[in-house]
Order: sequence, then C-alpha cells, then structure tokens
Amino acid sequence: MSSIDTPNPSTGRTSFSSVLRPFRRRWLLLASTRMLLWSLAAVVVIWLTAMWIDLVWALPDEVRWWVSRIAPPAALTIAAALVVTRLVCHNDETIAEQIDQAKGTGGEIRAGLQLESRPQPRQSVLTLGLASLAIDRSRQLAGSISAGDVFRSETLRRPSIVLSSILGAVILVAMIVPGIAKNQVQRLLSPTSDVPPYTGVLIELQLEQDSVLYGDDVLIRVTSSGARVDRMQLVTRTRPGDENVLPMLPAADASDDGSESQWQAMLSNVTEPLTVYARTGRSRSRYHELSVTMTPQLLPPTVRITPPAYTRDATYEGPIPEYGIKSLAGTEVAWRLSSNRPLATGTVELKYRDGTTESLRLQPESDVARSFLSGQLDAESSTVYGSMPLVRPGQFTLSVTDVDGITSRETISGNITLHQDQRPVVRITSPRPVSLAIPEIRIPVTIEGADDYGISRLSLYRSLNGSPASKMDLESDGTRQQLARWNLPLGRYGLTPGDEIQLFARIEDNDPAGAKGAESPVTIVRIISRQEFDQLNLRRQGIESLQAKYAASQRHLEQLAEALRAVDEAAKAAAESGTPAAQQALHEKLAAAEQAAQAAAEAMEKFSHEAMPIDVDRELTKRLAEQAKQIQNLSEQLASLKADDPNSQQPLSKQQQEHLRKMAEQVASERNELQQNAVQPLEQLQQVMPLIVDQRRFEQIVRQQRDLERRLNSLNTAEEPDQRRIAELESQQQQLRQALDQLLDDIETHARALPDQPDLEKLRQTAQEFVEAVRESAAESKMMSAQTGLLNSEFDAAHDDAKTAADILESFLGQCQGMGNQACENCKMSFNPGSGGANLGNSIEQILELMGMKPGASGMRPGGQPGMGFGWGAGGGYSQRHPGPNNVGMYGAMPSPVQSNSQGRGDRTSNGVASVHTGSPGDGQPDAVDAAPVDAGGGQAQQAVPGKYRDKVSEYFRQLAEQLGE
Repeated sequence: MSSIDTPNPSTGRTSFSSVLRPFRRRWLLLASTRMLLWSLAAVVVIWLTAMWIDLVWALPDEVRWWVSRIAPPAALTIAAALVVTRLVCHNDETIAEQIDQAKGTGGEIRAGLQLESRPQPRQSVLTLGLASLAIDRSRQLAGSISAGDVFRSETLRRPSIVLSSILGAVILVAMIVPGIAKNQVQRLLSPTSDVPPYTGVLIELQLEQDSVLYGDDVLIRVTSSGARVDRMQLVTRTRPGDENVLPMLPAADASDDGSESQWQAMLSNVTEPLTVYARTGRSRSRYHELSVTMTPQLLPPTVRITPPAYTRDATYEGPIPEYGIKSLAGTEVAWRLSSNRPLATGTVELKYRDGTTESLRLQPESDVARSFLSGQLDAESSTVYGSMPLVRPGQFTLSVTDVDGITSRETISGNITLHQDQRPVVRITSPRPVSLAIPEIRIPVTIEGADDYGISRLSLYRSLNGSPASKMDLESDGTRQQLARWNLPLGRYGLTPGDEIQLFARIEDNDPAGAKGAESPVTIVRIISRQEFDQLNLRRQGIESLQAKYAASQRHLEQLAEALRAVDEAAKAAAESGTPAAQQALHEKLAAAEQAAQAAAEAMEKFSHEAMPIDVDRELTKRLAEQAKQIQNLSEQLASLKADDPNSQQPLSKQQQEHLRKMAEQVASERNELQQNAVQPLEQLQQVMPLIVDQRRFEQIVRQQRDLERRLNSLNTAEEPDQRRIAELESQQQQLRQALDQLLDDIETHARALPDQPDLEKLRQTAQEFVEAVRESAAESKMMSAQTGLLNSEFDAAHDDAKTAADILESFLGQCQGMGNQACENCKMSFNPGSGGANLGNSIEQILELMGMKPGASGMRPGGQPGMGFGWGAGGGYSQRHPGPNNVGMYGAMPSPVQSNSQGRGDRTSNGVASVHTGSPGDGQPDAVDAAPVDAGGGQAQQAVPGKYRDKVSEYFRQLAEQLGE
C-alpha cells in the first residue's frame, strides 16, 4: 500500500495560478479588444451625431473641438476602466469556474484551486494525501484544456459587426454625398480651421491683393455656385471684433439656370487690417485676411509752370510732362505732392549739371497751397506744396514723408531743361528774291517775321541802284507772328528799264535781357520794258497770256451789256410810274452804264497798244482798237442821255429808248464778234497747242537720234575705247529713249484732253494713230539694243541699231508733221480768214519761238542732256509749259486769263504774274493789300507749314541761309 504524502507548497510543483495564467491573458485580450471595439463604435456614433447636428445647426467651434478632441480619449478611458474593473473582479477562481462550465468538468478544476489555496488544517495524513491527489488531478485537467476553447473569439463578433456596420454606413453616405461628408469631416476633425458649414451653396471670395496701401480701395469679387442666390453680403471684421455688413452687387450669371452667379463690392479707404468674408443666409465663404501697408505712397504729382510774362505763354497746370520740365530761365514751378497717408513734409531734390545740389521743402499749408486750392485756407493733410524758380538745368527727385516720419519707398524723377530765347527770323515773301517789273506799276511787298516769344520792331530797308538804304518802320503788335504788307509805287520814282531796287527787312525780338535782331536776304526788283515783259510772260504762260487781254475785254463788254439792260429796265419803270424815285434810279443806272462803257473803252484802248510780236495778236489788236473807239462813242452817247441834275431828269423819250436798245444791240454784237473772232479761236489754239509742241519735241528727238548715230560711227573697235565717252554716249541714248517714251505718253494725254468737237476729232484720231504706230515699231527696241552694244563694247552693232532707230523715227516725221499741221489747220479754220477774221499767219511759229522752242536750237545741252531751247523734264521728258525761270517774279499790266483786273496782285493761275494797272500811285505809306493768294515764292510756302513747327522751320532755313552766305 503506497503512502499518501501531505501537500507541501515548498515542493517544486507548479501552482494552480501558473496553470491558469494563459487563460487569464486570453480573457484579458478578448475583454480589452471587445471594449476597444465598443469604444470606437461609440466614438463614431458620437461623431456622426455631432456632424448631423452641425449639419442642421452649425455648432460653435468650441463644441466641435470638444467632440473631436475629448470624445475619443474619454471613450478609451472608460473602456480601460471597465477592463481594469473586471480584471480586478475576475480572479483565478472565476477563471476556474468558467473553465469548468466550458468543459463540463463538474467543478473539478475549481475544487482543486480551492483545495490548493485553502490553508492546510491539522488533519490526518490521509486527508491531506487525498487533497493532494485532487489538486494534482485538477491541475492536470486544467493543463490539458486550451485557453481558446474556454475564451472564444466569437465574443468579438458583435462589437465588430456593430462597428463595421456603422463604418459601412458612413462610407456609403460619403459615396452618395461626398461634398457633405468631406465638409463635415473637415469641420469636425479641424474645428479651429476655417471650414464653412455645408448649406448646398459654395461661396468663393477673391481679393485682388492680400495687402493694400493705406487709404486704398479694394475690389472684392465673389462667385456662388450650387444653388440660386438672390442676395449676397460682405462682412468685414476688425481686430477688436467690430463687424460691418455691406450688400454686394450682382455682376453676372455664369450659368443659364442661375445656379452660379458673380457678385462684387468695393471697400473704400481701407486704413486698418480686416477679416472679410461673404455670406448669404447660413452659407458663407472662407475668411480672408486683408493687411494694410502703412508706408506712404507717392501719388502722381501736379505741377504748375508759369513762364515769364514777356513770353505771353499760358500757365500749364497738370501732371509732369513726359519729357520733364522745359522752359525759360526764370519760369516759376509750383509743386503739389499727394499721398495716401497724412503727410508732414515733401522734398524736391535738385541735382544740377554742374554737380551742385539743392533741396526744396514742401509744406501742407503755404501760399502755394492757397493758390492751388483757389483761395481755400486749409490744405489737405495728405498734400504738400511748394514753388521754385528755374535757374539751371539738371534733374529733380520727388519724395514725401508722413506724420509718423516714414518716407515713401518710391520716388519720381525727371529732367529740367532750360530753353534759350532764339533769334527771330524774317523774310520778304513778295516780291520774289529776283523779280522783274515794268516801271509804272505798284508792287505788293509782303514781309513775314517770326520769333519764339514776340516781335518788338519790324523795319523795311530799300535802295535804288546801290544807293544807301533808307529805313521805314512798320507797325508791330508784339506777337510771335508778324505779317506786314506795303505797296511799292514804282511810278513815283521815275524809273527806266535797267534800274534796280533792293529790299530787305529787319526784325527784333522782345527779350528783356537784350533784343536780338535778324535781317532777311536782299530782294532785287529789276525794271524791264513792256516788250521784254510781254516776251517773258509769253515764254512762261504760253498761249494763256495771249488770250488773257481778249478775255478781259470780253468781261468788260459783258459788264457793259448788263449795265445797259439795267438802264433799259429803269427807263421802262420811270416811263410807267414817273415818280422821283424811279427818275433817281434811272439816273443812277445811266451813270453806272456810262462808267462801265468808259472803263471798257479805256481797257480795250490800253490792250490795243500792247500788241505782242505775233501776227494774230497784231491783227486782233487792230480790231480791238476799233471796238474801243465804238465803245467810247457809246459812252459819250450815254452821257448825253444823263442830265446833270438827277431831280430834273425827265423820262426817256421813245426815240431815246430806241437809241438805247440799238446801243445794247451794238454792244452785244461787239461782244459776239470778239468772242467768235478772238476768244474762241485762241481757246481752241490753247487746246491744240500741246500737240503742236509735241510735234516739235518729236522732231528734235529725231534730230538728236541722228546726231548720236553719226557720233557713234566714230567709235573703232580696233582702238582702245574711251570708257568715259562710251558711258556718256550710252547715257545720251538712254535719255533719248526715255524722252521718246515720255513724249508718247504726253501725246496720248493731250489727245484725250481735246474737247469733244467734230473739227478736233480728226486731230485726236491722227495723234492716237501716231502713238500706236511708233510704239509698234522697233524704234525703242533698237535704241535699247544700241545701249546694250555700248555697254558690251560692240560698237558696230550699237551704231547699226542707233542708225536703224533714227531711220524708223524719220519715217514718222511726215505723220508727225501731219498731226501738227492738222492742229494748225484747225486753228486757221477757226480764225476763218475768208469771213473777215484775223489771219493766223506765222503766229504758231512765233509763239513757239517766244516760248523757247525754236527748231534746231541745239543738238545737245551742256552735261550731255538733249535740248532744243526748252527744259528737260522729269524722267527724261521735255517740259511742255513754262520752260523759263519760274522762280523769277514778274509784275506788269497783263490781265489774268481767269480773274478780273486787280491792283498789284499775283495768283496761282498767272503763276506769279501780277495783275497791276497803272494808276495814281499812293503816298508810299503802308496800306492794306487785297488778301489774294500771294506769289508762289512766298506766302504759299508759309501756309504749307503747320503753325507749331513754323518757328523751327524758319530757324532752320535762317541758319542754312547764313551758312550758305558764309
């Protein structure tokens, strides 16, 4: 029989606590996990509840902070406390009991644990042995059981399902409404950040800039989307917490349904930092911080520039000119500097070109401030003023300092430029620098002076044949532009052809530091005879000068006819009424008719003594003299009808009225005769004269081409060629070819310009046929080949081509002469010699000779240019009209072909020919001259220069004239 040992704790057996330790750890793990899952579920539920409440009623930031920051640790703390509490209450006996229940051991493990932990009483050895066996049995049984079989993980299923369900619901909601979910999560997890509550309306606020200068305005734009918004408010909050609400104005709708719209508002005069946001109902935008820069800003300054009084310039007030301040020394400059901040002072730093510096202090209140503010006593605190005179050129720099002593970061700089009072300029615009005049006329003298600021004196100097010049002061009003006119009475001086008058003008400005003067170039007026004047005038104007006096005579006759018609009407009225007023009117009409007849007779008599050395003019002036006598007789008859006393004037008898009608018929007959036998034929001659000139030009080109061909024959290919001569010959051939091409163009132009008259149609047709024939010929191509041969040193070929071109051109001489002769025949037919009209005779040849177009004058002009006594035109062509020196002024008694007679006046039509008639000369003092177009050498050029550039142009020409004079 074996012995039963008494249990002894000191032996090496494992205690029941060591056996139950894995069960305890398993239970603790499952209990902690279960509590953690429930805690997380509780936290999520709390958060969801808070987010839902915040979605319905926006929770304050503090509540959301407590929910997001305190709820999680509080739930974990409660769970941990519960675990610890259960852990304290959950001892080995409880674990043994749970094991017995799980495995159905009938309490055996719990009994063994109790036996082991119970104190050992003093009992028998048998009892103790049996207790030891029971304990060992229980220990072995507990060791054979797994902790996972007792404490299963299924206990975590429920909290896991609950937590997963909550999270799944959250994820599903986030997928359905991600905007709401994201917004609420941000508001809950970041309670201190600026996350607006979700309302379905998204408001985005935009600032042009986050920082503004003190006192500036800020434009704020807001865009709302998500739902239609009817109104929007802008809220500004200062740092102390004061809020100001402003309504915003709608700008535009960005969507058709109005779900997206734009708003704007202007914050004026921002002087402190602000927090701004936009709101509508419960919706608002994020907060935006708007800071303010306190440094003063220098705003665009205002300057007032007052020139010296003698300049008569207006005062300028406005922004600084783009190129700085430019004026005379002594100009007063007043400054006005403004800022966005209250200012204490302003500074104008001056740095002169000589290296010296100077500083001008500007103050808020001063005499300058009162003048700027139109007499107000108090100046603005944000504006400073000051003034200074301009003394030296240099640079200026502007800055301001506010009341806190802070100086503006930016500055404004510019240049100071001092102008010099320039010398004046003066010139005589009429007569021209070189002029020709007959002895008995009055020449208009026009003097133009200019100065940059004012003219104080204007004088005219004149001398005769080199005698000492006499001075005559002209009236001056002190302005910058002076125009003085004076008539030079040549008839008073007893001049003869060959005398020479010299004129020049002097001008002085109004510079208070000392007047500066200038003198014009000398104008020379040479006296010529009537015959020389007629020849020069015909050379310049051609047939127009021949036609002018007959057109003027016709105008006198028209005026006389009109006066006679007025007398006839007045006579009828006087005979019917018999009133004194009618008799007075008749007397006046008779006096006017007598005066018109006397003027016509004198003019026609004068024209009859001015016959040119032309056959047709000699013939027509005889008829003009006869008509002058008849008109003179008519004037005497009109005088006999007029009583000396208007009150005693009796009505005209029937015999007198019949005589008056006969006089009117006589005047009409004389006018028609003059029109048919002189005016119309000369007009037709003027129309066909260009083609006659073209014939002479073609003849000269043919002669020059033949002459060139003969000189080309002297070139020898065997000898060393003279390259300079070859170049000259090639240039002459090119000029002839260009002249021919220009001539053909002119013939076409002149032919098209002929009036549509049956007797001129044949002339037009022959001229056009001539041009087509010459162009279709090989003349121009042969002339080009001759040029090419000369360039390639193929002299024989060049000569042959030049000869062929000359032969071709000579073959057209007959046709060309036919064209010109046809024109001449047309003229002769117009003059109608068989009907008693004037005989043309050699008039055309005489006119061409006087125009400088005498055939065969020369073969080649100096310098290698072709010529035949008239000018070589642009592009190689001949100058058709006015070949003479057109820069020479001409003054004589030649009537204008368009305008009636005038006293001492030139016009564009007459090309500088003054229409002056002899008469009683004036007293030589300055007087008014008719304001007609001045001679082309003078006034027209002045009018073409804009006023603001005229001074500079005049100064330029004055300096140029001085340099040329030197």
